[in-house]
Amino acid sequence: MRLFSTGCAADQTAGTGCESMFNLGVDLGGTTIKVGLVAENGTIAARAACSTCPERGAAEIIREIAGICQTLCDSQAVPLSDINSIGFGTPGFIDRARAAVIYSANLGFHDVRIGEELSAFFPQIPVYVENDANCAAIAESESGAARAYASSVTITLGTGVGAGVIIEKKVFVGYSNLAPEIGHLVIETDGEPCPCGRSGCMERYISATGLIEQTARAVCSHPDSRLALLAHEDGAITAKTAFAAARQSDAAAQEVIQRYLHYLAISLSNIVYCYGPQIIVLGGGVCNEGSALLEPLSRELDRVLMPDSRGKVALALAHYKNDAGIIGSAMLYRFR
Repeated sequence: MRLFSTGCAADQTAGTGCESMFNLGVDLGGTTIKVGLVAENGTIAARAACSTCPERGAAEIIREIAGICQTLCDSQAVPLSDINSIGFGTPGFIDRARAAVIYSANLGFHDVRIGEELSAFFPQIPVYVENDANCAAIAESESGAARAYASSVTITLGTGVGAGVIIEKKVFVGYSNLAPEIGHLVIETDGEPCPCGRSGCMERYISATGLIEQTARAVCSHPDSRLALLAHEDGAITAKTAFAAARQSDAAAQEVIQRYLHYLAISLSNIVYCYGPQIIVLGGGVCNEGSALLEPLSRELDRVLMPDSRGKVALALAHYKNDAGIIGSAMLYRFR
């Protein structure tokens, strides 16, 4: 476990006074578990991280998380009576009423009742469980890039594509409680095969993985390009490679980026017409490119939208970045 702190909670909330109540936020991923002690204004007083190691099973993972939660409280001299709730953000399908994970392929969880198991350690503290993409959306909606808007969509461009939809400051999950799975909306008929069994799914084109695969193909097709040289120098192709070569006026890289931006804009236009958000927030590693991504994407989005829709949807980069899961899960109590 890695424990990080910068002093007492008052140090973390300078200018706002020391908060009397805290929430614990758990970002439970397939590779890493991140836990934060979060003040009610959204600042993180202390945090810790450890490897998930899903093969050890749910009971052992929850036991370690309970220990981390206790350690964080002790490190800030916060008694358990000052903990308002514990929130979990996790990939997979969620049963919110039971605070349980119905199924998560990344974690190997099948009907894991997190709330029930955690109550053995913290019997007086309510536990809430939510899909991790929705937690990111909650963080951005409550105090991040979308805080000034009632309706927003937060999209994470990572290994796959995750999305959380907030409508009138409420999380949208649909009748099935499983929505939205936008990464598997088809944007290219008979396109790239997807592990889900379909072809042409959005995440095959706009995820970081999709960008890396498009870059790799361009490197093979243009072995003498600056793009290929950078890939060779770095020893690996990442989501940064094409952007770096494009900044050096490499034609092959610029073609990759233009194609990527086109598919991303098409995807966002579908989101606009499906959910009617006031703002779309983009997160994930690809978004580290900042204005090099956002500015041309905004232009391409306006180009593919119908004329009456142009300029009516704000586009922003995520405020919380890697902390969105912790902060959003700590805020789940506000949505129950």
